Order: sequence, then C-alpha cells, then structure tokens
Amino acid sequence: MAAKKVVGLAAATTARYAGWAARSLLGDGEPEPPPASDDAGELGTPASDDAGAMGPALTEAQADVLRTMAEFDGSRLLSRDAIVHEMKATTRRSPETVRRCVAKLIEVGLAERPEGPRAGARLTNLGRRQAVKIAP
Repeated sequence: MAAKKVVGLAAATTARYAGWAARSLLGDGEPEPPPASDDAGELGTPASDDAGAMGPALTEAQADVLRTMAEFDGSRLLSRDAIVHEMKATTRRSPETVRRCVAKLIEVGLAERPEGPRAGARLTNLGRRQAVKIAP
C-alpha cells in the first residue's frame, strides 16, 4: 500500500515538473517558478552543493540521525536503540524521536527498511550522499 502511494506521489510530481519545464521552455517571457511541493517545503529544498542539486530539507534531529546512521556499515540494518546508543552525547535524542526521524528519512528516500518494518533500517545511496553533504 505504501509503495503505491510513493509511486503515485512520484508520478504526480514528475508530471507537474514536466509540465512546468515544457511551459518554461516554450512560453514567452519569464518562466513561472516550479510548482510547490505537496510537503510544504520539506522536499525540493536546494541542498548546499556546487551542482545545485535538490535535496530534502531536514530538521536538526533528522540530520543528527542521518549522520549517525552514516557512521555504520551500509549493509547493516539498524535498530532504533543502536542509533540512539551510537549518537554523541551532545546530539542524543530520545528513542521515540529517533523512530520518527527514521520514518521521515524513509519517507523522503534517504533510508529504507528492505526486510520489513520490524527488521531495522539503513541509509540508501542517496541518504549516504546527503550525509556527506551535511557533515559538520
């Protein structure tokens, strides 16, 4: 069910941007700005890199969880408790906050649960690249 929702959102977003790009290239005068994200600024926020790539906007807690997950081997599935335990004392979050952050990272494609919702999570390749971009 969740996969259908993600595919549907991806298709809708792609269609919106394709329409915007076509209007911008073929239209007269100044192009209109791209359509706003359904997530009110959470997706499609410019990431800070030279290529101007787009990346998801993250809260401080989500960024802390992302950076902590990046410290682990990419093939290891991480439990919430493993992430909490590995976090630095200055950035440590509650287990419930970590759970919500991991859920958001999964929602925006930076993490995944390849073996189901109870088996742990790991960063996707995109998540690892984003962690490098936001490293302190």
